[in-house]
Amino acid sequence: MKTDVDGTSWNWVRQGTLGSPVVVLIHAVGLDLSYWEKQIQLLAPNYDVIAVDLPGHGQSAAPSADWSFEKAAAGIVAVLDDAAVRAAHLIGLSIGGMIAQEVAISYPARVRSLMLLATAATFSDEARAAMLQHAALAEARGMEAVLPFVHYWVTSETARDRPDIIDRISLSVLRLDASDYALIWRMIAGFDASARLGTVRCPTVVLVGDRDLNTPEAYAVLLAAAVHQGNTIVLPGASHLIPLDLPVETASAIEKWLAHAESHYEKGAL
Repeated sequence: MKTDVDGTSWNWVRQGTLGSPVVVLIHAVGLDLSYWEKQIQLLAPNYDVIAVDLPGHGQSAAPSADWSFEKAAAGIVAVLDDAAVRAAHLIGLSIGGMIAQEVAISYPARVRSLMLLATAATFSDEARAAMLQHAALAEARGMEAVLPFVHYWVTSETARDRPDIIDRISLSVLRLDASDYALIWRMIAGFDASARLGTVRCPTVVLVGDRDLNTPEAYAVLLAAAVHQGNTIVLPGASHLIPLDLPVETASAIEKWLAHAESHYEKGAL
């Protein structure tokens, strides 16, 4: 399916049980909606599942030069509008979690709950500088130059035991336009929702891998503390792309969280 968002075509899929609670899955930079396949299969019997391709990824069009987290949040809401969905549980990985935060801040009535994986509300100056350097590297030398960083997105055990995962991510990264990739990383480097998260009152859980070098546990704790109903879950043995390192554990955590959040929603506690 396609949704036009301010002149940019967003691709999305919908699977599962119509009439059930809606779950929206938002992927990380370099990936696309297909990386949620295991989660979609798990959730489809009990939920109405929507997964999006962010601009510049998968089958969505390139982002506009002025793309921002505000525009990304508006894109998620536009998809919900096209799907005739009033409110949904949002599950976001990395930048997907940042976009989910922005939706909850700017469009609180559209969000039942937040599940934020390997993400942050803000970054240290050192991290921001590294992101800007990463963007400059891609722009100057092309996407091949950023491929070595893929190994830092999963654990060394995943890279060793599942070379197919590394190959798949690498192919996805190589399909990206270097200018779009650099634009997105500059956007991430400027992200700071920390002062606005106090308005987020929906149940929120932040998942972080204990071996995540990109968004470590300290970021997760700060994020969870900034919202009204936030909790943190640390998953041992996971790096940044938690669903790829620990697919079974991630699936279990998602199932438990959605059951918890939905029970609160039904009781009118949200």
